[in-house]
Amino acid sequence: GAINFMVTTQNMRSTAVTLDQISMFVWTSYLTSFLLVLSVP
Repeated sequence: GAINFMVTTQNMRSTAVTLDQISMFVWTSYLTSFLLVLSVP
């Protein structure tokens, strides 16, 4: 599920929106998913 959320975050955002312009919720969800992928083999 974590990889799915990370890919969806990257693919569904507008091309005009850069990574520093997305909301804090998306950042924290993306970071949590990334850490989950790293910690759970």
